[in-house]
Amino acid sequence: MLNGIDSVFAHVDMDSFFVSVELVRHPELQGKRVVVGGGRGSRLGVVAAASYEARAFGVRSGTSILEAKRRCPDLMIVRPDHLLYETVSRNVMAILREITPDVQVLSVDEAVLDLRGVLRLWGPPMAIADRIHRKIQREAGVPCSIGVARFPIVAKLASKLAKRNGICMLMPREETAFLRDHRISMMPGVGRMTTAYLNYLDVRTVGELVERAPLFWERLLLTRPVENPFPKSVSSELTLDRDMVDRHGVRAVLRNLCRKVASRMRRKSLKAGGISVRVRYGDFQSFEQHQTRIELRYDFEVIRLAEKLFKLADCLSLPIRLVGVRLAPLSVDEGSRPLGAGPRGQTVAAAYRTIDKVQKKYGRGSLFQGR
Repeated sequence: MLNGIDSVFAHVDMDSFFVSVELVRHPELQGKRVVVGGGRGSRLGVVAAASYEARAFGVRSGTSILEAKRRCPDLMIVRPDHLLYETVSRNVMAILREITPDVQVLSVDEAVLDLRGVLRLWGPPMAIADRIHRKIQREAGVPCSIGVARFPIVAKLASKLAKRNGICMLMPREETAFLRDHRISMMPGVGRMTTAYLNYLDVRTVGELVERAPLFWERLLLTRPVENPFPKSVSSELTLDRDMVDRHGVRAVLRNLCRKVASRMRRKSLKAGGISVRVRYGDFQSFEQHQTRIELRYDFEVIRLAEKLFKLADCLSLPIRLVGVRLAPLSVDEGSRPLGAGPRGQTVAAAYRTIDKVQKKYGRGSLFQGR
């Protein structure tokens, strides 16, 4: 069944993307132990990305800054600039679309390309991969690793093998032989539960899987990455500069988070069927309150319910460390109005369309509805 498949995919994965972007902006940091991350004010926060020099000391994404500095005392910490990372990501994806229009963006630093339709235009797969590699390095200034294979899932694994800043191609019809001794848990798309189940069946390597469940192996190879048409939820939370006793100040922070998530939701033409508010105290106790079976689109709706839920979640007389809001589940907004079909509903919808246009052009803090 698999021998007749002649597809060609390239998986492009940026190397330590956030750090690589910062190294372009700060070339003096080249070769140093650098992480992107950190909290607000006196908060130490966590590592969002680490240079390979820092990884040599066991510093990884998700490592607390405190632990990272303990492992690597001369660590250099750069605060994240997500607007810059998104800009560079868009530039990289534009470069990929110059090669082929069939680009599936998986994340801010990762994409899969179907090369089957451009082989006559650009040449053999390795030549295309080399072209992409050099073009991204030259025009975006950031390194990437590229995996090439007949199947997207194998191309993703090949890009891991190409780390860092390399190209790896698994030859057609030789994928199974090459991967035979690899552990199942290394395969993209095989999660913790599937790994545990296969281990229970005494299947731990690709070779054992091929022998015991060949149809499962074929289905795994034919799996394409899932690109959700819209997210399941949108959320934002903030660790405060210091533990706050002043509830008015915390509510002001919460209102800003509500505006942020509502704006992100409307940009994707979505509406929310539920809302959650989370509170974490200085002693790390956390409490949440939820409300469902509702319909939310606009800032004032989200803020009104979030403040109500905040009063319920804030059940201790302790300083607050973190506050957050989450909208879920999300669904496509087909344009019905939250305040009925009358003039007021039309006015509200028109006002928020204007607010969204201004924010898109001048930034989220440029215009928003007052209390």
